[in-house]
Amino acid sequence: MNNSAVNTAPKGFLSSVKAKVAALVLGATLVSCMSVGLISYQIGKAGLITASEAKLDAIAENQSKALRNYATRIDQSLAELSQNVAISEVVDSVANINEMEFSDIRTTFQIEGATHEERTRIDGADTKLIYAIKHSSIHGGLLSARNNTNVSDIYIMNSKGLIMYNVIKDGRFMSHVSDPGNEQLNALYEMANAGEMDQTHKTGFVQF
Repeated sequence: MNNSAVNTAPKGFLSSVKAKVAALVLGATLVSCMSVGLISYQIGKAGLITASEAKLDAIAENQSKALRNYATRIDQSLAELSQNVAISEVVDSVANINEMEFSDIRTTFQIEGATHEERTRIDGADTKLIYAIKHSSIHGGLLSARNNTNVSDIYIMNSKGLIMYNVIKDGRFMSHVSDPGNEQLNALYEMANAGEMDQTHKTGFVQF
């Protein structure tokens, strides 16, 4: 019997073993690469989330600070306006006017086709209406306050809820806070009536 024949491995056996070993090595390499890639992805993802949260926190803090400063500026402006005696005189001038006078006031200040900004330039000084004459004494200061505080409008209401002044003279001018469309102003009016004389009232963010 030929010993060499007995000790010789079957043909193709070594090739099969080499292939399996190579496959195992390749598989281990792929698993290793995938593990490293997955760990790197998780670390990168966590880092991005942390950075994003920190950036959002910084933005929120800056916006909050800007809003507080804005509210403070408005409070200061309101405090200054509250010292203006002429404003109370305008309120008094509306107390006893009749419906015809209301119509004349609206015609004078709400010129048809005029924009809000065009209406802000009408102070009423060149008319004979008592309200218009009183209006001219406060309008310049209120217009400046509106521009300096960057608010959309300033409203003055009397104790009965009549909106007897606003800078831009939109549809709310000479209307009542209980009229449709004035819900937000009505809420502030009720808060003001229930609060102290020197208290500033604020609402949350509402569509206006």
